[in-house]
Amino acid sequence: MSWAAKNGKESTVEFLILNGANVNKKDNDGNTPLALAAARRAVEEKVHVVELLLLHGAHVDAKDNKGRTPLFHAASRGYRSIVEVLINNGADASATAIDGRTALDVAIEEGNQEVIELLRPVDNHGSQEELER
Repeated sequence: MSWAAKNGKESTVEFLILNGANVNKKDNDGNTPLALAAARRAVEEKVHVVELLLLHGAHVDAKDNKGRTPLFHAASRGYRSIVEVLINNGADASATAIDGRTALDVAIEEGNQEVIELLRPVDNHGSQEELER
C-alpha cells in the first residue's frame, strides 16, 4: 500500500483497499500511505490517491516519527491542491511537529505563497514565524 500511494498508483491503491489493506499502516518512519502520497512529486495524480485514502478512512492527522502530518509534508513542498484536499477533509493546520513547527511555518520557510494563503485562515495558533514578528 505504501509503495502504491507514494507512487500515485490509484488503481493499485483501490485494489488493495478493496482487498482489505490497512490504509493507516505505518512504515518504519511512521509514515502512513496518506503521508507518503502527500509528500511526493507528480502532485496531480496523487490528489486522487489522497482523496481515495481519505474516503476509505485514512487518518488525516496521523503523525510520523517526527510528529509531521500529511498536511505538514504537503505544505513543505508547496503542493497546493493536496493541502486544499487535506484542509477540506478536516486536517488540523495548527498541529505541531516535534520541533514545534506547523504546516504554515514550513510553508513560510519555503516561500510557498499559495499554500500560505490557504493555511493562514485555518491555523488557529499562528505560526512561530508570525508570532516572532
